[in-house]
Amino acid sequence: MTRLTTLKTTLRALAAGLLLGAAALGVPTPAQAHPGTCYDPMMQLLATGFSGPFFIAVTVNPANPFVGTAQMVVGVCDGDTLTPVEDARVTVTPVNPKGLKGAPILPLTKTSSPEDYAAPDLTFKLAGTWHYSVVVESPAGKGTLETDLVVREAPAFNEGSSMVFFAMNGVLLLGSAYFVWQVRRDRAKARAAAVAAR
Repeated sequence: MTRLTTLKTTLRALAAGLLLGAAALGVPTPAQAHPGTCYDPMMQLLATGFSGPFFIAVTVNPANPFVGTAQMVVGVCDGDTLTPVEDARVTVTPVNPKGLKGAPILPLTKTSSPEDYAAPDLTFKLAGTWHYSVVVESPAGKGTLETDLVVREAPAFNEGSSMVFFAMNGVLLLGSAYFVWQVRRDRAKARAAAVAAR
């Protein structure tokens, strides 16, 4: 590694640290959807890294997903300035917990945030650790990032809790019906008394 490459890598890391620190302190940073971070802080962050000319961030929603579906978003920013890269082609290749490689998901589509590229809803049929290879390409160059995502078993149906839930709802409905019946009966009595008093 040459001195120039080492210096460039050090400057990138320093710039990222300064921008992340500035974002944490609320200091204005270059205009972008997620200032100084390149990802939506409301989503679970899986991995970040510098690769080629890019800073890449991979997030997932919901956090700690169960077997079923989830959304993956890849944030792509310039590695030097952390400003959005809007002309990237992003592909994601999955490997399931059994080690079987899936077809690449390509290309990811742009979202309303300039740096975000979203995969269609990912479907997880197996619980365990899924591995993803992210490849980013643009006229500026190519970058890659590897990340894992732990998918949990879907929660088991709890028959006892469900019975309590339905029983409580039944009691509430019966109580409401009794209240309505009481009000109507009292109104009918009042009307009858008013008629009798004439």
